[in-house]
Amino acid sequence: MSHESLARWLAPGALLVLVVGELVAQRTPLVDGWDFAPETVAAERPTADWRAVRVPHTFEDELGADFDGTAWYRRTLKVDHGGRHRLLVHAAATATTVWLDGVECGSHLGGWTPFRVELPLRPGVEHRLELRVDERVGHNTQGFLPVIQPHFGGLWRGVELTSDSTPSLDTEHAFAFGELTPEGPRLKLEVPILAGPDAARVRLTATLLDGAQAIATARVEHALATGPVTAALAVPVTAPIRPWSPARPNLYRVRLQLRAADDDAVLQTYELRTGFREVGNRGTTLLWNGEPLQLRGVLHWGYDAPRFAPHDDPARWRSELEAIRALGCNLVKACLWMPPRCFYELADELGLVVWQEYPTWHPKLTGEHRDALRAEYEELHRYDRRHVSVALRSLTCETGHSAELDVVRALFDRCKELVPNTLLVDDSAWISWHRIHDFWDDHPYGNNSTWPAKLAELRQFVAERKALPLILGECIAADTWFEFPEWNRRGLEDGLWWAPHGIGPQREFADLVERRWGVAERNALVPDSRAYALRNRKYQIERLRLAIPDAGYTISVVRDFTKARMGLFDDFGQAKWRAADWDWHRDTLIGLDLAHDRRALLPGAATLRFRVSHAGRGPLTGSLRVAVEGLDAPIAATLDGVRAEPGTVSEALELPLTLPAVDRPRRFRVAVELSGSHPAVNRWELWIVPPADPTPPPELRVVDALDPATLAFVRAGGRALLRAGPRKHCLRTESLWFLKGAPFSPAHAIHARIPKELLLELQSFDLETGLAMRGDQLLEEIDPVLAFWDTHDIDRVQRWLLAFTTQLGEGRLAATTLAVDSPAGRLVEQELLRCLVAETPPQNRLSEATIARLSGELTTRLLPLEDWQLAPDPKDRGLAAGWQSGNGDGAEWRPIRAGAHWESQGLTQYDGVAWYRTEFEVPADWAGAPITAVFDGVDDSFRLYVDGAELGRYGDPATGDSVWLVRTTADLSRVLKPGRRHVLVLRVVDHVGAGGIHKPVRLTTGPIDPRGELLH
Repeated sequence: MSHESLARWLAPGALLVLVVGELVAQRTPLVDGWDFAPETVAAERPTADWRAVRVPHTFEDELGADFDGTAWYRRTLKVDHGGRHRLLVHAAATATTVWLDGVECGSHLGGWTPFRVELPLRPGVEHRLELRVDERVGHNTQGFLPVIQPHFGGLWRGVELTSDSTPSLDTEHAFAFGELTPEGPRLKLEVPILAGPDAARVRLTATLLDGAQAIATARVEHALATGPVTAALAVPVTAPIRPWSPARPNLYRVRLQLRAADDDAVLQTYELRTGFREVGNRGTTLLWNGEPLQLRGVLHWGYDAPRFAPHDDPARWRSELEAIRALGCNLVKACLWMPPRCFYELADELGLVVWQEYPTWHPKLTGEHRDALRAEYEELHRYDRRHVSVALRSLTCETGHSAELDVVRALFDRCKELVPNTLLVDDSAWISWHRIHDFWDDHPYGNNSTWPAKLAELRQFVAERKALPLILGECIAADTWFEFPEWNRRGLEDGLWWAPHGIGPQREFADLVERRWGVAERNALVPDSRAYALRNRKYQIERLRLAIPDAGYTISVVRDFTKARMGLFDDFGQAKWRAADWDWHRDTLIGLDLAHDRRALLPGAATLRFRVSHAGRGPLTGSLRVAVEGLDAPIAATLDGVRAEPGTVSEALELPLTLPAVDRPRRFRVAVELSGSHPAVNRWELWIVPPADPTPPPELRVVDALDPATLAFVRAGGRALLRAGPRKHCLRTESLWFLKGAPFSPAHAIHARIPKELLLELQSFDLETGLAMRGDQLLEEIDPVLAFWDTHDIDRVQRWLLAFTTQLGEGRLAATTLAVDSPAGRLVEQELLRCLVAETPPQNRLSEATIARLSGELTTRLLPLEDWQLAPDPKDRGLAAGWQSGNGDGAEWRPIRAGAHWESQGLTQYDGVAWYRTEFEVPADWAGAPITAVFDGVDDSFRLYVDGAELGRYGDPATGDSVWLVRTTADLSRVLKPGRRHVLVLRVVDHVGAGGIHKPVRLTTGPIDPRGELLH
């Protein structure tokens, strides 16, 4: 068809696609002219509340962050030409139906992928186009974003009208991929061709271009009637090929030219880029084009506040991906979302491997959803498969065995059919959950003190099973303090949906810090937390690289979000650290390998030990130059003979040195530079600490728990140090992930001999036990030596104490959870003891109310009710038969323990009524004390009986009211008699799912909520 004959089909204002001098079709972006309204009556068109909007658009842009539901879009369409007209929707969340002039034209399910709908438009006629979009909250493929932000719906990516007068290429699904096969390079092509208005025969020519040079060509002809056909080609490439890799992202152009077979007229020309690569493994080593490759990634959720939906701005994506590369990463895990096309294209160009995790967060991967799942996954695979950067995939995330194996296997096998040369895992989760997988995955998070053991556990797990690469799907997180000054500078309101959860309490905490310890301490919250986060991330990466050198990893997460400030970039997309702060994070990494990973050393003979983890191309040879500053004289040394093969760690290189005697801690710095085949750098800050006096002053008591005598001793003027831990009558401690916040150390007398910087830097190393004391009730009454704030996934600031001093009556009390098995730990404890006998007392003191609570809790009595008997009652006859007394006719009692659902204790797949009974004796010394029964969780509702008398009802099976996550209590003081035996019975009704007393039960004479207790 000639240029002139096509031109008459064009409508005024249409976007023209000009290719190789030929005019082939109209592509009209439908941006303006839309009306929008929420649906108020199910499945009926709105009759009011229409407003003009532009597309792309989300419901929440118009209706607010809390809107979840269905809405309609409408506009008019008018074309001045015939042809084949199609509506191309690039993404709509989630279920879309399209009408033209009131007649349904098509529908689509799935919120991430493009779809087309044929529109029977007539030239010169004004048509009414309507789209109903159901947001479908909770849909299987909604992804993870609704967990951390409002669920979004609507036409969130662009919409186009395509008008073709001839057959045309389906450019959305055109597929080209360069394979490296044993027979040589091969270009694999699948190109859908859309039918025009008339039957036609077409010829597709595919040309592989290296620059301007054509290096391979193939042709195929097809006849088209009314429907599309797919041209499939496998093109051998005999010319030399430069493979694609993260280090060398070589790309080639593929030119697709569609011609009319009868007169050879060019109908359309389209180009896409591809590369040639092969990914596989040799045992536990990932191979990329036959060479070892270590993946260093970052987790990305697509979160883009204040937008509700992920953006598709190529310039922004280029800036972000380049910033990720600057941190030494070569992988991005698109976790539970589908990025825009430009994201993949930029990853191809920049050399970033993409791990595509399909958007199913705790879905129902079951037989009843099989067909819908297969249809949606098919589209997801076809959407990402043409990009050479996308080499790893996971079908779901942390779903576990609730996913039916045959459904998972069908999805796994279909992905393998559609996607060339990919590594696939069924469930990106914990290593023991895998069932069908090409590599091992795990999501380990933890403290520095537990990290080496966790790595050893993972290494052992793999060694005992199939030798496949280990690639950690998410790990190594760290929260930082919120950047209030930038938030305030931008004039943003605290009530915005994308403000941190608990932004008000965080402001109050910052005000508290300033009020008590000054503006400098408040201003230090951000930089101190960022230094802490980077220090811990750096350590865990280094230790991982030394322990499992061929393992890959994915750091959590790209950007701060509402529930946590754990991003490498802040709320505004700005990097928290300079690229220079990550210059150690490359293919080749120098690690510091000190005993027990301690960062503080004693004076005298010492040895610095280094090992090099090598993941670069080719063997490593070189020398290590070491510079030590901060001692009496600087040290410079060269350690020769550094050697390592790719995917391995070098032998240790040691630098002996003599550390000077000091009377108080001194920091020194170690910088290393690797020269030779694979240059690298790294640096660390270490401490010299004087030896501690192991003998405390005789007038002090060092105790592991409190008792009335110790409390009285201190109150009367004594001095005591409490080594806090999970022991009865000790200040209540909890295990704490220190990735959830950061330490702070306000002005304290101890700083005269223990620098604040040492406490902050060594808290997660030499001083860490994994335990912290609850500080919410005590912070105002003590002088913190080392404290910790935590805002991770909570709407408040949790305050923790690691060491403190305070006045108690006429005496003084210090408490600590810090380790004492290291030189630094022993020194800090020694200085805490000094503070107890120093002339100047602590500034704060425990209130009389707190002392009274401590004294009262020391006399609290607890009686755990762990052992029970269970009798199922499927016909609900127990009440009539007298089972509430603990006896009755027909009950078949069996042993069971509180604290776990009955399904896990032999009563499988049972919903309905069952009875629990236990018998106990109230201790005689409880006389006169209040007695409360505490049930931490009963699934779902229950009635309570003591000695046959009903004393309470909790939840309601008639209304579905459940107490499975509610702590319930009953005051039993009037019915329980000290020294006598009683029978306690529960009639439990499981409404659905698991059932029973799934959390502990106890009788207590004290507080009912352990979180309110000061003591264990």
